[in-house]
Amino acid sequence: MLDIKGVKKSYGEFQLDCSLNVEKGRITGLVGENGAGKTTLLKCMAGIYRPEGGSITYDGKPVYDNEKMLERVAFISDSQEFFSIYTAKGLLRFYQKCYPDFQMDQFMKLNQKFDIDLKKGIGAMSKGQKMRFSFMLAIARRPDYILMDEPTDGLDAGSRKYLKDILMEETEKRELGVVLSSHDLNGMEMLCDEVSFMKRGRIQIHSDMDDVIEGGFTAEYYREENPHEVLMVGDCELYENFSPVTMWKNYGITSYIRGSAQQLTWQSYYLLEDALKYETPDVVVFNVLELKYNEPQREEYNRMTLDGMRWSVSKVQAIRASMLPEEHFIDYVFPLLRYHSRVTELTANDWKYYFKDKTRTTAGYYMRVDTAPYEEGIWEEEEPESDTLGKNAMAYLDKIRMLCEKNHIRLLLVKAPSKSPVWYDTWESQILEYASKYDLDYINFLNLVDEIGIDYNTDTYDQGLHMNLSGAEKCADYLGKFLSETYGLKDLRSDKTIYSDWENKTIFYENMKKAQYKELKKYGEIVNY
Repeated sequence: MLDIKGVKKSYGEFQLDCSLNVEKGRITGLVGENGAGKTTLLKCMAGIYRPEGGSITYDGKPVYDNEKMLERVAFISDSQEFFSIYTAKGLLRFYQKCYPDFQMDQFMKLNQKFDIDLKKGIGAMSKGQKMRFSFMLAIARRPDYILMDEPTDGLDAGSRKYLKDILMEETEKRELGVVLSSHDLNGMEMLCDEVSFMKRGRIQIHSDMDDVIEGGFTAEYYREENPHEVLMVGDCELYENFSPVTMWKNYGITSYIRGSAQQLTWQSYYLLEDALKYETPDVVVFNVLELKYNEPQREEYNRMTLDGMRWSVSKVQAIRASMLPEEHFIDYVFPLLRYHSRVTELTANDWKYYFKDKTRTTAGYYMRVDTAPYEEGIWEEEEPESDTLGKNAMAYLDKIRMLCEKNHIRLLLVKAPSKSPVWYDTWESQILEYASKYDLDYINFLNLVDEIGIDYNTDTYDQGLHMNLSGAEKCADYLGKFLSETYGLKDLRSDKTIYSDWENKTIFYENMKKAQYKELKKYGEIVNY
């Protein structure tokens, strides 16, 4: 075990003060903004920096003034500080001499995928090439622990995936202990067993990745006990901007948001198709922003949507529609890609969905009570890649429309309020034309900011990208009133069974609100949601 106790290091006003345990056979992520102290902590763990206080031990033995222990630890720096005068082949020979256990066969096998020209000078390599080369060197020297600073920075999609595959395979096969740092949580949930969130030199919270937000959102739907009048499918502009509890409290409308981060239109279609196996709502709400994405995006976002679906034909089709060219279907069969080295040893437990049953949403709504006001000019306005929304995305919107028609469901299109990404006039015209052609209702909340009373100084938690609780309740009240008046949805508050279910949801909602306000008061920010 890598054991860090009260490690302290200071630079001017910066103060590092951390404790952390890293077990062998597990991958631990350090997540935090630039300047949070991640690199400093890694360099202390690697023996490069000597802390001013505390202790660092590997399997009970101190790391400092202990060359044998340092040989067991490989550190891969984001800056890739190699001797630039070396060629790759020359540095490879140096490693062979320094590390008697260096596995040349393994290095060459890795290089069949990473494709580094060994005759090339280190100084002439790109950042991505240096990262691939240093990773191969680290794996081939067979350390007990690997410390990696921003490991995927500069890598193409294929290299990122192969690095992840190898890292997880080595971790499981050799009981390798791994620590990765990143400024971005995206992707960590698919790689790490646990994660520590750092800020201002301290670990704010340490959590199992089973508890990470967003990845389990689509799985929560299957715990619902009663059908819903309204189903919403779409991205974060739905699950962060509309509160189903508000629509229940104000109008007696039952609703659920089948949302996920950067959900793609074909994923929305298959999520809806999947939901219709369990219920038939009166109205389906679809957020049009996701129509801007016409091709599969990132594996990490795919998995946030797809891993939580129950196995069905809908899930299989959703996977096939979403996979990147370098991905393989079998990788989605086994969550976390952890089974490359033990396919013949799988048990029934391996087929269980890996997210725990911890509920993080209320009917699919993800709550944030904190406030970060919008600042003029903070988001760049880029020209759209195309004047029209994606043909593939629009084709799946058509499939959503036809699926709704087949099941006698009203389809409502919405554009949630947000300062970014930009919603362009040409896209708006296309949606208006589509809605008119098929007699669909369309609500653009961007045009209703004043009417609803949205204030980007008080109603957003991330400077205008998404609504906080205050903004989400305002949007939900408007939507609930529209649904009630336009479609004549029933007020179900008199139904005892439904009322009991939603009373429990309301209690959970209010308790979460209290917990977040308490956390906000304690830390000055929300760190656990």
